[in-house]
Amino acid sequence: SNAGGILNAGILTITNSTISNNVAELEGGGIRNTGTVTFTNSSISGNKANYGAGIFTVGTAQFTEVMISNNDSKGAGGIYNTGTLTLSNSTMSGNKASDFAGAISNVDGGVLTITGSQIQSTTARGAGGVYNAVATMTISKSIISGNASSQYDGGGVYNGHTGKMTITESSLTKNTSAASGGGIYNESTLNISDSEVKTNTATIQGGGLHNLESLTITNSAIEGNIATEGNAGGILNSGTITATKCSVSGKQAALEGGGIRNTGSVTISNST
Repeated sequence: SNAGGILNAGILTITNSTISNNVAELEGGGIRNTGTVTFTNSSISGNKANYGAGIFTVGTAQFTEVMISNNDSKGAGGIYNTGTLTLSNSTMSGNKASDFAGAISNVDGGVLTITGSQIQSTTARGAGGVYNAVATMTISKSIISGNASSQYDGGGVYNGHTGKMTITESSLTKNTSAASGGGIYNESTLNISDSEVKTNTATIQGGGLHNLESLTITNSAIEGNIATEGNAGGILNSGTITATKCSVSGKQAALEGGGIRNTGSVTISNST
């Protein structure tokens, strides 16, 4: 069954409310949305589902000043989105997934915008914080911190197959991956500007960032990241990187490439 708490196929507005401790066998422990939902100054917590324990949405959703916490799923502990979703001035904390995407899974044509929000202390086997694939995601003025992938790649952010992601004026810190890409794992198109990727850790390689495809970094800092058992404390690259006005420093790798280990193409200008 779907929608442990609320099944919405119309227009739903929720203010100053709590949706908690609901269970769905399949999708949407708290809410399953195929219509339009507006959620303000409220909380979604302690819900369970196979996918999208907090909310599963294929429609339109807007969340403002919302706490999404301690939801538990197989995929996407907090939010599973294939529609259009905006998350503003909100906090996602303590969500978990036994497979992928501790906080958010944005897939299959989904368009997701995160502004002025925090994603913290979420866990999954892979993509500890945020997962984006065959979809578009924009993150601005936000903090992604203390998230963990226990077995696979992408402690903080995993930008997967044909995903388009933009990160601006944001901070990714203290995320960990048992594999690659402690801060970010990118296998598609990623643009980072005016941001920091600091003090993240990967066990195998790419403590700060592991890039396999296209990465543009502008006016940003990749600092203090660690690869505890392998290569590239800062950045591991086998794709294409263009870096302008950036710093890569304070990094550590057990093997090769404390700052950058490159087997692809890297162009650096006006950087340190």
